[in-house]
Amino acid sequence: MEENKKWFTLVEVMTVVIILSVLSSIAFLSLQGYVRDSRDSVRAMDVKTMATSLDLFDLQTGFFPTPTDAVPISFSGQTAWLQGTFGESVFRNVERLSFIPLDPLTEQPYAYSTTSNRFSYELGWIYEGGQLAVNPLVSQAQASGEREAYAFTEGNYNGAFVGIDDGDQRIILASPTIFSTDLEETDFLKLFQAGKIVMENEKNLPWNYVWYGLELEAGKDEWSLWDPIFFSGDIKELRKKALEVLSDIQTTYAGVDVSHNNYLAEIMGAEVDIENPSYEALRIASKYLFINGQ
Repeated sequence: MEENKKWFTLVEVMTVVIILSVLSSIAFLSLQGYVRDSRDSVRAMDVKTMATSLDLFDLQTGFFPTPTDAVPISFSGQTAWLQGTFGESVFRNVERLSFIPLDPLTEQPYAYSTTSNRFSYELGWIYEGGQLAVNPLVSQAQASGEREAYAFTEGNYNGAFVGIDDGDQRIILASPTIFSTDLEETDFLKLFQAGKIVMENEKNLPWNYVWYGLELEAGKDEWSLWDPIFFSGDIKELRKKALEVLSDIQTTYAGVDVSHNNYLAEIMGAEVDIENPSYEALRIASKYLFINGQ
């Protein structure tokens, strides 16, 4: 007796293969998302721990420790900030941690910078959760083999400008962070013009993340239209022009999200009337423009 055999058609086989591929893609991307979220959680805890240890060090000494392997970023031969990592020397100085925190992706110390006088600092890290991809399954970054990440910072840096003091002279430079994306270039003006100053929630990441397959972008195109020098001259002259400088800072950073930075929020929130200056505007100008280094 002839057996009754049933065969799958080619269409049915292809349908099953497509369904399995979609399900495996969803599972794989869900796992990727979980791993990224886990790394972001570790970073957030690490940064808070490092920030607390640095703040306590500042309370005891009046300044922050010099970054490990510090590289000076300069303007006209003068140091604007020191850029390095929260590495061995910082770990020994703060004396409050049991180990050096390492980024869970790179397994390297986190980026850490201070202003030249070490009165202000920033810790640099990335957030892989980032912005939502257009395609819920495969983003352009994943298709090209790159991973998306966005820059974030933590610290008491004001998020708007860095000051350089030389005797009775003061230079005030536009700089949203005190991190660059390129440690080989140490000239501030060249970094600024090339869009290589790190910005919050953008893909121009701190220099120590550039070799890890992450999607990178230069800074905003409008940077080329900015004048990076808010002021350069005698401190007595700055006192006369303080509100004008504060107004220029507000104009430059108009539209920038200030929710993550209380210092920048205070600067941007001042009501500046040069003809009829308020006490509050004068107080904010004095607080940020004349204290020796933000």
